Amino acid sequence: MWTRAELKTNAKAALSRFYWMAFAVCLVYQAIAGFIGSGSYLINLTMNFGETGANLPPAVLMGILIAAIALAVVSLAVSFLVMNPLAVGMLRYFMESRNFKSDFSTLFYGFTGGRYWKVVKVMAVMTLKVLLWTMMLFLPGVILLAFLAVSNPILVYNGSFFFLLFLSMLLMIPGFVKSYEYFMIPYLLAENPHLETRRYFQLTKAMTDGEKMNIFVLGLSFIGWELLGLLLCGIGTLFVIPYQMATFAELYALMRAKAFAMGFSGPDELPDFNPPVPPFYGQTSM
Repeated sequence: MWTRAELKTNAKAALSRFYWMAFAVCLVYQAIAGFIGSGSYLINLTMNFGETGANLPPAVLMGILIAAIALAVVSLAVSFLVMNPLAVGMLRYFMESRNFKSDFSTLFYGFTGGRYWKVVKVMAVMTLKVLLWTMMLFLPGVILLAFLAVSNPILVYNGSFFFLLFLSMLLMIPGFVKSYEYFMIPYLLAENPHLETRRYFQLTKAMTDGEKMNIFVLGLSFIGWELLGLLLCGIGTLFVIPYQMATFAELYALMRAKAFAMGFSGPDELPDFNPPVPPFYGQTSM
């Protein structure tokens, strides 16, 4: 049984050896994420322009709508094609740094070595599964709620509507639970990006069995640090992220050991995070 204090103590000890490089890795990742996230701002700006320009010709309004949809599609595609491989590379960096001095270039691990499309595929499948689990009950609940509001408008005025809306939000819990069941998939991809897709889901399910609430609480335990970082104009949160990532790296190491102890996996499947072998290692020059 692990404790949050144990994980954080180990994370601090490991992070003390490579903090500033870890900070640089997280900073670049956050900068790229921020740049890509600006697409959401452009979408809102475009939609707001369309709303305020109600007197514009229909053709112009249609063009604004098409532009907003195109921006949304591009933003989503970039998230899948760029941010997910970057996230896997960042996790690889923190796992390697537990054992040896990793390079900054590890951040781009997901883009090299023939790993790219497997990483993109598995992360996309994971996202789709979480979305389907989230909408499976929530969407029918919202449709039912809308039907009740239309057929009985008094619900909107007596407060019952908002209570029912709150209850419908609870229908998203299955997706929330699944997001924690799949929590280890990016780490598994960072360790071995050459498994079958279904195997990643089998492994993460075994690793997170009985651990989901503990993982959730571990994430919540950083709220104090994040609030403190926000007090420093938000810049302080950048210094907290390496600590969070190092802590979750320690968690994955324990979950990996758990899978080994259960006999559910082994070194042949999860070979650990080892230093790269130098070129022509063990060969003699002619």
